Parts: sequence; structure tokens; C-alpha cells
Amino acid sequence: VLQELGVKNSAVLLSNCTIWVEGITDRFYIRRFLKVLQESKSHLEQFKEDIHYSFVEYSGGNITHWSFLDEDEMKPDESHASMNADKICSTLFLISDKDGEKKKARQEKLEAVLGDRYYCLDCKEIENILSPDTIKKVIATYEKGDIKHLKKTNFTQEDYRNQYLGEYIDKELLPKGTRKRQSKYSADSGTITNKLEFCKRAIKHIDSYEKLSKDAKDLTKAIHKFIKLNNA
Repeated sequence: VLQELGVKNSAVLLSNCTIWVEGITDRFYIRRFLKVLQESKSHLEQFKEDIHYSFVEYSGGNITHWSFLDEDEMKPDESHASMNADKICSTLFLISDKDGEKKKARQEKLEAVLGDRYYCLDCKEIENILSPDTIKKVIATYEKGDIKHLKKTNFTQEDYRNQYLGEYIDKELLPKGTRKRQSKYSADSGTITNKLEFCKRAIKHIDSYEKLSKDAKDLTKAIHKFIKLNNA
């Protein structure tokens, strides 16, 4: 009834839409991306977190427990039924990592159900949309301010787009014996070890929209467009 009357969630102390992300680092990165976009484009509508939009962390694989993916929703036994996303939040924008072919079927179903409200990153993980310049600056903070010993400094995003970033840094940029940092940059899985610490260092160097990669810019514009649509 409230929706038919045109009442917005913010009028009843709820944000008007939600951005669903896999985890805390996705939230931190996207929050910074939105901040630098709005600061750099004064003509854009300025939206505030937890008023015009909010983040929801769905913890990666747990997305299968929501009704737009869980086939148990169709079973008559309600004890097995999934959580109904539309009843909890009909105005959601869901972002996921590409993360290889093994998740392709899941991604296709999400796209079929959510349409423009689903955004799949065209890379392994969100760290892979960081620009080479940002990555070099983060590495410098771990390498005591020095990156002269990097195996190569003219790498591009295409070089690490579909490879776990931690593994790429260890194997291609700082082979064993060359790094000043005591521990590896990659966890056993290949992803960045201590992703939260890496993220905090990265966002300190993202202080303008122009420093974002094209992938990061495209994602940010899509999110801003969605927020605008749900705050008209």
C-alpha cells in the first residue's frame, strides 16, 4: 500500500534501495568508488549511504539461500524454503565476482531473474578492478616505500584480470627472494592474504574518480544509476 501511495522507504527511516555485495572489502571499495564519483561530478545527484541506499553483505556462496537461486523454494516443505529476497527488499542491486566458469550457471540464473539489477564483475574478484597504479602504490606500502625491485612496472589490468591478484603479485611482480615483505601476498587459494588490510591501504590511494580503472568506473556508474532510479 505504501508503495502504491508513493511513500519512500526513507520516509519511514529505511533506505530506498540496497546494494548487495559479497563481503566487507567489496563494500569498502564500492563506498570509496561512489564517493570519488560524486565528488568529481558536481552535476550528479548526491546520494547518502543509509538514507538513499544501504549495503547488504551476502557472504559469497550464501547467495544460493535466497529465493532467486534456491530451488528448494518450490518444494512444499516450508522448512526447506529459501529466504524471499523480494519480500525483504524488492529494490536490490546484486554484485558478484566472475570467479571462473564454475559459477557461470549461477550467474546466468541471477541475470535471468534480476535483469539490470544484477552486475557480474568481468574479472576474478573485486581486487582485480583496481588500477595498476593503485596496486603499485599499495605494494610500495608493504615494500618499505620502494618498488624498484618489481620484476615489471608497466603491467596492465589485462595482465591480472582473470588471475587471483595475490598470486599474480607473488609470481609475476615479486618472485621469491626479491620482496622486502616477510610473508607472501597470496593466501593458499591465490587471493590476497588479509584482504581487509590490503583494501584499507588501497582506498587511501583512491582519491579521485580519474584514478579508477575503466571496470571500476563502469561498475560505479551502474550503481549510481540504480540508486538514482530508486530515489526519483
